[in-house]
Amino acid sequence: MKIVIVCNSLNTDLVTYFKNEYSALIKVYDVLVCKNKNIEHNIFKNYFNSSFSKKAFLDKLSLIDFIISIRLLFKILISKSEIIHFTTAHGSNLFLSIILKPFHVKQVFTIHDLEPHPGFKSKFITFYNNLVINFLADKILTFSKGSLSNQKRSNKFYSFPLSGFDQVIKTKKTGQNILFFGRIDQYKGLENLYIIAKECYRRKLPWNFIVAGKGDHPSLKKISSLPNSTSINRFIENKEIFELFNDSAFTILPYSSATQSGVSILSFAYATPVLANNVGFLSEYIEDNKNGKLFNPDSPLDIVNYLSNVTKEEILAQSQYCIDIFNNKYSVESYKKYILEFFNNIQYE
Repeated sequence: MKIVIVCNSLNTDLVTYFKNEYSALIKVYDVLVCKNKNIEHNIFKNYFNSSFSKKAFLDKLSLIDFIISIRLLFKILISKSEIIHFTTAHGSNLFLSIILKPFHVKQVFTIHDLEPHPGFKSKFITFYNNLVINFLADKILTFSKGSLSNQKRSNKFYSFPLSGFDQVIKTKKTGQNILFFGRIDQYKGLENLYIIAKECYRRKLPWNFIVAGKGDHPSLKKISSLPNSTSINRFIENKEIFELFNDSAFTILPYSSATQSGVSILSFAYATPVLANNVGFLSEYIEDNKNGKLFNPDSPLDIVNYLSNVTKEEILAQSQYCIDIFNNKYSVESYKKYILEFFNNIQYE
């Protein structure tokens, strides 16, 4: 079977999943890669540039992407590819998908957020999702079983756990820090984190809070002003990530909205349990008192009460569980197994 896989996004995590998919499929199938020009290409045997855009939805280079799509149409038809997989959400996917539709190449789309997060991009993502689900996709791959419950055409959907990181820390650990990691966005609940950090300081609890990631939020300055809190408001380089997680007892997700979270999987790769508001489908990944703890999003002080009483032994036990479950469920090899099973199944449908 001949498969085309497409990655037009430059999101670091999504590019990682894309490369993992290629590494798995190339051992079994004939694979043609279509990728953003800015993704390094030294692992690919057979690739074409399918996008020059650096933004997911429309920028000044989108016209070039549209023109390239016409060229790619002929490449795909000449190669007699049977399936095309759009691995990331990107406006340029639509150009190629629409002109490819009359030629009966089976189209698969990965949608990470079937229910978009609040924010200025949500209208674009909603439009994209509706177009893909209702008109373009033959199959849709997602990473939350719960997100499929509201979908009318359930036979179109397939899910497996978000996965595909390398395990970094392989021995249980604890620390004195509570880490908020990743891009700062409005739905990520920094207003809750401020309440939590402030109350921990008032109670003289021995926790330090670190916010590490680029973005803006009204509560960020207030958090940074607390004596027990530090903000690193920029893109975090890979060489810094180990130290941030290694010194942390927990990662914290005080989110007001979520689907799955790549931060939680990354935390497990660093043997770090996760404290999270029970929103979206985080409960599919965070097992209460095993690899973290889930909380009522309306009661941020519940997290403070937990931090007041949790013992070192409990943290170490949760850290060990993160290590144990990671290899079985969230590793690179797990992702490769899931993606191969997915394509093995759909080729016979």
